[in-house]
Amino acid sequence: MKIKSFAAVLALAVIGAAVPVESVRAQAAPGKITISVDKPGAKIGPLFYGLMTEEINHSYDGGLYAELIQNRIFQDGGGGGRGRGGAAGGAPGAPAHWSLFGTGGTLAIDTNNTVNTGALNRSLRLDITEASPTAPVGVANDGYWGIPVKPSTTYHASFYAKSGNGFTGQLTDEHVAFIARQSAYVDPEIEAMGKDFRHACRVKVITRDGRSFEKLELYRRGSPEKPLSSAEIVDKFHNVVAPCVARADAQRIVDLVERLETMADLKPLIEAVSAPVKEIGR
Repeated sequence: MKIKSFAAVLALAVIGAAVPVESVRAQAAPGKITISVDKPGAKIGPLFYGLMTEEINHSYDGGLYAELIQNRIFQDGGGGGRGRGGAAGGAPGAPAHWSLFGTGGTLAIDTNNTVNTGALNRSLRLDITEASPTAPVGVANDGYWGIPVKPSTTYHASFYAKSGNGFTGQLTDEHVAFIARQSAYVDPEIEAMGKDFRHACRVKVITRDGRSFEKLELYRRGSPEKPLSSAEIVDKFHNVVAPCVARADAQRIVDLVERLETMADLKPLIEAVSAPVKEIGR
């Protein structure tokens, strides 16, 4: 089977799996709309019957609101975290889209030490069991399929931090200065290559002792020049549908797609991609 056709069918499977046939969310209290006919508002054209907007892939959070950190107040459903880049397998107990950086610690949601009891009524607790200058411990956020860094752009971040009982260290500029030591710029060599290499990137790392490491990546993963393997496509499919499709159900879709060219009846595949989905964290 060709990888291209395999990816296309899995994409359709993702779309089908993302349509909730049966909601498991508890019914909200009945709403109430009050219309004051004596207070007309803006004029609306007689042919304007309505407007539909659809939130897909967090486009409101990561698009209209220009958010870069996903689940920044730790209210999103789900658990077990997500690995960096959106991959499954984050630290146990971590909120969605947060993961542990390093190995000497654990993450958990804390509702006792919060900023306030209103909107910011959850904190992310990091318990450090072992850390050193060469093996630091921290937290990471995968953003919205990554965090875009643009050239000649200044980014500002703020957060509240509180030490626990028995913590003898301190949060100093040294811990956050790493951000200031990063820079993004337009590479003139890549720019001269033309639009065919608009996704190319060069990464250069200079260590404290002056050593320099550099890598040039001309093509992004998944491009025609650097295609994903069948195994990578399957892994990506599992990561995308993990919040709403059980692992066993997702694997059944994969198995059916792999047999697509020899199947006499598509009914099993149609039933698999249209089965009721589960709510995140349920």
